Amino acid sequence: MIIGLKAKECDKPCHSDRLKPALKKKGVALFVMLGVALFATLLVYKYFYFLDAYFYTYEFYWLFNVKNLQAADSAMFADYFRSMGVATEALPQMVLSHLIQNFYLPFSKPILVSAITSAFGLGLGSFFSYAAFVVTGIFSFGVGTFFLGDIVLYLQDGKLEEYQKNIATPAALIALILFAVPVVPISFVAIGVAALKVPFWRTSQCMLMGFSVRLALLLGTPFLFL
Repeated sequence: MIIGLKAKECDKPCHSDRLKPALKKKGVALFVMLGVALFATLLVYKYFYFLDAYFYTYEFYWLFNVKNLQAADSAMFADYFRSMGVATEALPQMVLSHLIQNFYLPFSKPILVSAITSAFGLGLGSFFSYAAFVVTGIFSFGVGTFFLGDIVLYLQDGKLEEYQKNIATPAALIALILFAVPVVPISFVAIGVAALKVPFWRTSQCMLMGFSVRLALLLGTPFLFL
């Protein structure tokens, strides 16, 4: 009996010991990425003056997004996207705008869909808006998995099968509903389901269906959200 109790008591610390290497690897990876970014920035400032223009361009783009998202200026975004000429060339900027909104100004008004459709028409605008939703969702899920993906694993002592059977369906259903609501930040929902260890295949299904409804609501009833 005592041996059984000791074995039970050992379960959690033993599992935490197995998690330590993974957490250390994530910490090292994050530290290395930040270090490389800092080193590259200092290197450019000191030796590669001609690349300063790129920093100023991204700084301008950041300030442009923040200012116009805060002001909910859809017309300004439409003019900016339209100035790029071709929708495919503007796609990276559309995605970046969605990422800035979701991670920096998550509760600003969802004006980007109306701006994109105004710039490129209903057909192309809808397609590229949907693509921006998907990229934002997948990126956010990745962030959640990297930073929060071990919490449930630790709490459940590594026994995920039973946990996922109980939690995956209700969590996915809630995520599906939230993905469809235009005023709910995509990043919050995707990071949440990643932290809850909802499988990616199920999360991606919820994204695809939820984003379709989100897009339809923003196109059909924009006055409710803008």
